[in-house]
Amino acid sequence: MREDRGYWCMNEAEIGLALDERLWSILTNRLPRATATIAASTARRFSGPDALHFGIVEAVTGGRTYSRTHSRSPRRCQIWTDRH
Repeated sequence: MREDRGYWCMNEAEIGLALDERLWSILTNRLPRATATIAASTARRFSGPDALHFGIVEAVTGGRTYSRTHSRSPRRCQIWTDRH
């Protein structure tokens, strides 16, 4: 995730949608429980540094290189570089 722009959030809390059991299960299996609770109940926008601190992302960067966790394997990380 970029350090200087963008954010991650759960907008369901902000617009009043109920969080079903499936989505809650995904959140608590992928994120630390305290982070999942904050995200689901407050719709807080986590910046890059905040997302790193709260365990949402594994790394932040200030440039064009970034890391993304592969959707089927949360432990594997793939790196892409934009060289255009």
